[in-house]
Amino acid sequence: MIGHSFIKPLISPPGSLMVLGFIGWLLKKRRPRLGRALMLVAALAFYALTTPIVSIGLLQGLQRYPPLDASALPKDVGAIVVLGGDQRVDADEFGSRETLSMLSLERVRYAAFLSKATGVPILATGGTLRPSQSALANQMKRVLTEEFGADARWTEDASRDTWENASFSKAILEREGISKVAVVTHAWHMPRAVFAFERNGFEVVAAPTAFRTLDGVDFVDFLPSSRALHDSALALHEWLGGAWYTLQY
Repeated sequence: MIGHSFIKPLISPPGSLMVLGFIGWLLKKRRPRLGRALMLVAALAFYALTTPIVSIGLLQGLQRYPPLDASALPKDVGAIVVLGGDQRVDADEFGSRETLSMLSLERVRYAAFLSKATGVPILATGGTLRPSQSALANQMKRVLTEEFGADARWTEDASRDTWENASFSKAILEREGISKVAVVTHAWHMPRAVFAFERNGFEVVAAPTAFRTLDGVDFVDFLPSSRALHDSALALHEWLGGAWYTLQY
């Protein structure tokens, strides 16, 4: 886990671009043309990834599944499986040091909406992000109950990634005779989630949420922003993760 935590920031922007620029700086005396070229590529790539026109474009390329009409959810769907995303560990205003953060909240909210609209029970899946923290699934169950008036009939609290979300959920739902599920996650994360759940033997109905789109194109879409850099990092993580899953599984 320590190695993974150390390597991931270096291969994701902006860390990877900083490494590339640093390599260029190291080379600029011995190989000046190559060194300058690497620094220029790093700078231009960094600029591009900080613009909404690029970041949202990267996300839109992943949003292959359309919104789900709750009234059209197949009757043989046995569970709504909602995938954990992130958490806050300093939520003192809630009287607790741990609660769900934005990604998890958006997913949980939509899962509650679907469950209330259809009566299909929820399985919350997500383990601990760090050894000292509680499992995301348990936090999701609490938020579903206390804040959205829904309930998670099942919790899977050991998974560490999307593949384990699917694999460990399979072990729980197989005992219930459930093989067809609606998977709730972000629209840009859905391709990798569907791949993982189908490879683990589920029949999947995609239930994506929180689509990211451009409402026309304006000059501000070419201006740098921290939100765009964050979106670009999410998108590149998914593109790379999808490729890795295809090769590994």
